Amino acid sequence: MNKFATAIKRKRRRQLFLVLFLVLVSACSTVTCPIDTVVKCNYTFCDVEGADAVLQDTLNVDVRKGGRDTTLVSNLVSGSGFSVAMSYYNRVDTLILHYRQIALPDTIYVWHDGYTHVENPECGSYRFHILKDVRCTERGIDRLEIINPKVDYEGSGNIKVYFNSFAE
Repeated sequence: MNKFATAIKRKRRRQLFLVLFLVLVSACSTVTCPIDTVVKCNYTFCDVEGADAVLQDTLNVDVRKGGRDTTLVSNLVSGSGFSVAMSYYNRVDTLILHYRQIALPDTIYVWHDGYTHVENPECGSYRFHILKDVRCTERGIDRLEIINPKVDYEGSGNIKVYFNSFAE
């Protein structure tokens, strides 16, 4: 093989390498991952008639897993709602709402199915949920309503909590 043919092969390799490099760099720069990827179930407070309300009490929210309670929301004062993460693997989440003005707490049971969501392989995966049913004890809470069953990182309200008389 002569020197001229070897020089052409080297030049073509360099060109091919440059083209491959540019394709790879441009492919990586087009990835747009979501900025806020926190997946939480959003609870909003309402009065008995359904109007937005502010709870006129101090609220603590605990979650019960395996017989143990963990505080998720501590000392919420004059709140209009709260957001909590959902269990990845349990199909039922149990929330306990402790009030300062009511001696006994309320318990909320949330049935849901979880599924893996992949928007882009470079961004990783997230655990979204579909709400199936909600139930509660009725000490401070009148009733619950699922307003958006899809729990994702969009941040919209998912469950309305209708309080008895002590929410305004």
